[in-house]
Amino acid sequence: MPIRVLVVDDALVARRVVCRALDAEEDLQVAGAAWDAETALTKARELEPDVVVLDLELPGTSGLETLRMLRALDGSLPVVIFSHLAVPGSEVADRVIAAGASGVVVKPTGATGVGMTLDHVGHRLAPMLRKVARRRPVLPPPAAVAQRHPTVPPSVVVVGSSTGGPQALTDLFDALSGPLSLPVLVAQHLGASFTSLLVDRLARSSGLHVTIAEDGAEAVAGSVYVAPGDRHLRLERWHDGLRLRLDDGAAVNSCRPSVDVLFRSAAEACGAAVLGVVLTGMGRDGMEGSRAIRTAGGSVVVQDEASSVVWGMPRAVAEAGLADEIVPLVEMASAIERRMAARV
Repeated sequence: MPIRVLVVDDALVARRVVCRALDAEEDLQVAGAAWDAETALTKARELEPDVVVLDLELPGTSGLETLRMLRALDGSLPVVIFSHLAVPGSEVADRVIAAGASGVVVKPTGATGVGMTLDHVGHRLAPMLRKVARRRPVLPPPAAVAQRHPTVPPSVVVVGSSTGGPQALTDLFDALSGPLSLPVLVAQHLGASFTSLLVDRLARSSGLHVTIAEDGAEAVAGSVYVAPGDRHLRLERWHDGLRLRLDDGAAVNSCRPSVDVLFRSAAEACGAAVLGVVLTGMGRDGMEGSRAIRTAGGSVVVQDEASSVVWGMPRAVAEAGLADEIVPLVEMASAIERRMAARV
């Protein structure tokens, strides 16, 4: 069954080109098209597409606000931003990811013909749509992964994510049955000015106590602590408990906050009582930290390829033989809860 796509773009020529290019793909089907926020919301309700392609330059209500309204309408509906404004690493790209975009593809500027644009859609946009579409089949985890029984239940969960992470974190925390019995620390690659947006979104969606980590604060069971953008988050043993530490040290794996930094500190502070979780993301940040957790006797669970927007970080951990489990995102919460109870 083809993936059904709703295309939202106010430019008639661009809309037609995108629709034509997507319809040329055997496994994609344009379910409908819209030119403004009101039409997009109406068609999203009526057509129930598997994924939305959204331009940011819309008349009246902006594309960013339209994204927020689509996410409010249907929290499971993937939305891919297709705009020349959303250059990777830019403030705009960070803002749309924080607002819930499942992926970002840069629309070509200065294209000299329809052929070039069709090629761009076929080679860049279409693969992203296949990656994030909610009705795609979920592949089983590789049979070669051997699950180890933890020696002790974890006393802390540390989570690392990057590209696609805000949505993956939202889905994960929504699925966890609270209240949590231990503290959860998160290192998400995101610009400093957008951390509060992510925290507000996670708290509002999940009902959990989610906050931006503060230097010197005690890590309390039942709370989720998100590393502030552009600062490393560490965990350290303090008296009879645990506390958070922040620093402005050099970027690790070109990242700050770095998943490796968080994971290594957790392994040093808690030994075998650490559960590491690596979600969707580009690069290899988290691999060496996962090695530290496993060396200390802890466990590591990673997201599978089929449910990841970018299977870079989880793949690096899996291919290094450091993953105790490789699971689809929809099963991640139950995998974490089993290990929290030391029941695998």
